Amino acid sequence: MTRIFLFLFAALLALSLCALDLPLPIHAGRLESYERSLAAQSFISQEKAVQNKTFEAGLDNEALRESRSPDEEQAFVIFKVSVLPQRSISRFDYELVIEGRAYKCQSMALANQPDFDFRLLETTGPQELLLLFSVPEKAKSASLRSRFAQLPMPAISGLTLQETEESAETDDKASEDKAEDNEKKTPETETETDQ
Repeated sequence: MTRIFLFLFAALLALSLCALDLPLPIHAGRLESYERSLAAQSFISQEKAVQNKTFEAGLDNEALRESRSPDEEQAFVIFKVSVLPQRSISRFDYELVIEGRAYKCQSMALANQPDFDFRLLETTGPQELLLLFSVPEKAKSASLRSRFAQLPMPAISGLTLQETEESAETDDKASEDKAEDNEKKTPETETETDQ
């Protein structure tokens, strides 16, 4: 077991020093992907669940469903995680760190079900699930880290939430250069064809 943690620690440390390529190993399995979203997501209403005395996740969700958008000046960040067999993960395991401030996971959803469910606190693999965080809309980058110091997992740094102005300008310049190259090639090709 210690060897597994040391291997994961070394792998994540090496990955934190280079560009972020997904999937990445985490204590429960793999971080498959992530996305930033301003769109409304489907949630299970806590108020309706209590009124209907529906306390078990996954039961009778249709009547409990509500659409919820991020709060003002907030965005959702949603991680897709593959949990390995005989491993588990809870919404309390990780936090997203942005500019030194930690943001807790707000809710989880099973990947094959459309609803983020406050009643889903932990799940065991094999399973794919989604972790939802609410963060400042203007945040550009983040790190995902364990909330437990005893878990030997380094933070996963370099999570780009949206492009910075510098990278957008670099991309625009690269697009302009490519367009200029294409314009230069087109006349040459036509000249060769005409001959």
